[in-house]
Amino acid sequence: MTDAADRERKRSPHRCECGSAFDVCYFDDRRDPDRDREAVTVQVSCPSCGRSKTLCVPEGADRTVVVEASALAADDFEEGVAG
Repeated sequence: MTDAADRERKRSPHRCECGSAFDVCYFDDRRDPDRDREAVTVQVSCPSCGRSKTLCVPEGADRTVVVEASALAADDFEEGVAG
């Protein structure tokens, strides 16, 4: 198990069909030698309308997924680009 300081928090912007922008945030353990394992799917919900969306995150990151309303306008980012 790694210390939280060793993990990088990723923020991946998305847009719902309702037009709302939201960020899917999770911790990615860059020091884990197994981090290149298969991605897993997770279900997230739009914070505005509650519509479900299926996304892929690195295995293990699925336990740390948090959905946050985005401060950016829906046109200000590329969907699904983690940063």
